[in-house]
Amino acid sequence: MSTFAVALTGGLASGKTTVLNMFHSLGIETLNADQTAHDITHVNGIAYSNIVQHFGQDILLPNKQIDREKLRHIIFNTPREKKWLENYVHPLIRKRLFEQFLSSTSPYVVVEIPLLAESNNTYPWINYVLVIDCDEQTQYQRAKQRSGLSVEESKKIVQQQQTRQKRNMMAHDILINEGDLASLLSKVKILHEKYLHVSKSVQLSL
Repeated sequence: MSTFAVALTGGLASGKTTVLNMFHSLGIETLNADQTAHDITHVNGIAYSNIVQHFGQDILLPNKQIDREKLRHIIFNTPREKKWLENYVHPLIRKRLFEQFLSSTSPYVVVEIPLLAESNNTYPWINYVLVIDCDEQTQYQRAKQRSGLSVEESKKIVQQQQTRQKRNMMAHDILINEGDLASLLSKVKILHEKYLHVSKSVQLSL
């Protein structure tokens, strides 16, 4: 069982999932809060029925899956509904991630948690925080390329997240992602060696 967990977080389109996949390519088990959210809100997921009951059948696609774009529009524009969804879904996500961490076997585990800075320390089992950082113009450009978001849409999302400064203040490590993939992988490999060393120290102290 792994005893060392690194939370990977960052702002919109900072490159979190790209970095997560790089750690995975180095043989490290990785977890993803967004993927867990998708799993539990899938038509067979544990949160599906209550979400549909709360928001109504109008949020469903013809195949009965939740229309995530429609749900995202609702919660971005209705703070009360955003709070309801977060209060219901986030504890389920945290529980599932912790269970997956407990069953992991790699020297350490990297957990992508986009909203870690907004979670009010609800992940007490996390040992280290790695923030993926880049300037806002880079975020907007990547968000447009990746998801077709306009600058205005990206700015609205960024404004609802924790500030860049406060997010970086919680970090044990900050990885600047404004270069090419080769440069990024080189930085990830350096962090990988560090986490292997630190995780061994944790295991020896147990």
